[in-house]
Amino acid sequence: MPLTIRTPSFLLLWFAVAVLAVAGGVLLTLLARATP
Repeated sequence: MPLTIRTPSFLLLWFAVAVLAVAGGVLLTLLARATP
């Protein structure tokens, strides 16, 4: 039973990490474009 509870949490963690990575990449690209 613990596996069924831990699996979603790990998926959520990976999802959060992916979202943060994408957001960071977008912010970096925007800053790179904004700066001359």
